[in-house]
Amino acid sequence: MEGAQAATRTIASGAITFDGHGSYSATEDDSTPTGLAPNQSSSNASYSSSATAVPSGRGALDSSGQTVAYILSPTKLIYLETAAAKPRVVVLEK
Repeated sequence: MEGAQAATRTIASGAITFDGHGSYSATEDDSTPTGLAPNQSSSNASYSSSATAVPSGRGALDSSGQTVAYILSPTKLIYLETAAAKPRVVVLEK
């Protein structure tokens, strides 16, 4: 097995809703090595993107730009928490 062992990873499932005007709300259930953490949520969080971003489709899911997001298609987005001690890559699909 390559990479981090399952016992050291957070596994999450959830939903995110974008309002089309720079805000989103999200909720997720996390399963961590220390136990379950249900209903982790954020509301009225900010996001940004630009048609002129390089590479195309790049944006941020926070006001500081430390959660970098990439829109891959109309139904798929990925993001990376760059400032986290243990960064994670999250894939969102509709």
